[in-house]
Amino acid sequence: MATSMQHLGLAPETQAFVPLAEHQSRTPASFYDGPPVLHYHNTDCNIVIDKTQLEDTPLQRVLDHQSPTNDDIATNGGSADDLDDGDNNLVVLHGFEVWVATDQVYLFSRSASTGVTIPYPAIIVHATRRMSFPGRPDEQVQGLYMQVAGDEMDEEDADQETVTMTIVPSDTEMDEEKPEPENQLLFNAVTACSNLCPDPEGNDDDDDDDIGNGAPINFDGMITADNMHQLMDSNGNFVGFGGPSPAFPLPLGPGAGTVHAREDAEEEDTDEHVNGASNGEDDEVKWRRTD
Repeated sequence: MATSMQHLGLAPETQAFVPLAEHQSRTPASFYDGPPVLHYHNTDCNIVIDKTQLEDTPLQRVLDHQSPTNDDIATNGGSADDLDDGDNNLVVLHGFEVWVATDQVYLFSRSASTGVTIPYPAIIVHATRRMSFPGRPDEQVQGLYMQVAGDEMDEEDADQETVTMTIVPSDTEMDEEKPEPENQLLFNAVTACSNLCPDPEGNDDDDDDDIGNGAPINFDGMITADNMHQLMDSNGNFVGFGGPSPAFPLPLGPGAGTVHAREDAEEEDTDEHVNGASNGEDDEVKWRRTD
C-alpha cells in the first residue's frame, strides 16, 4: 500500500522556517511567497504505529535501523505486550524530531538519518489521544493521533487504505512560554496549518458552482455606483453579469433594472389616484409612500 507520505533524506534546517512569533509580530511583504511558518518544533518525539502498515511506508527504514524486537523494545523501556492494551502489532519508533510548518509536517529520525513529510490534505483525521505506552503500564500518555490517506486520495472510496499513527511528544515542564501540554500544542499547530491548506477541489455534482458563473472573476458581488456601469448596456438597461448563465438561463423581463425618475413616480401615483376616484373605488386605492 503506497501512501502520500514522502521520504525525507535530510533533516530540514530550523533556520529555513519563519518562527510563528516573528511572523505574527510584523506584516509580511507577501502572503504567498517566502519560507514556511513554523508553528511547532520538538526534538524528541516517539511514533506509535502498526507494524503491518509501517512496511509500505518510508518509515520502514527507521524500523529496519531500530530493529524493535521484543528485547529491543524492552530495553527502550517496555515490552511489546505493553503497547496499547497488548496489541503486538504496534511498534514504537523512538527519537523523532517533528516540525509542523504551514506547508507540511516533517518527521525525521537523526539516528536513522531518514524521515517523511506529510502534506495536510493527506491527513484525514487528527485528534488528541490518550494511550498506554511502553515502560509506563500504570500511566497514560497523550499524543496526536493521525490517519493518513493513501497515495491516491479519493473521498468517494469508503474502503480507502490509510496509515494510522500516534505522535507522542516528550514530557516537558510547563512554563510561561508553553502554558499548554505538548500534545495540545502539537494538535493546535496541525489544526491551524491544516486550515491553511484546504483539500483540493474535486468533482461536485451539486449545482452550487452554477450560481454566479456569469460574474467576472474580479467582481466582488457588491453592486455599487462604481461598478454599476459593468451591468448596464449603452441604453441604460440592466444586462447582469455578462448574459444568461446555466443557473439563470432566462433573460430578464421587460422593465427589469430600469431606473425611474422621481417625476415619473409622482405622475404614476397621480394617475392611479385619479383612476381610482373616477371608478368609485376610493377604498381600494393603494397609496405610494414618499419621503
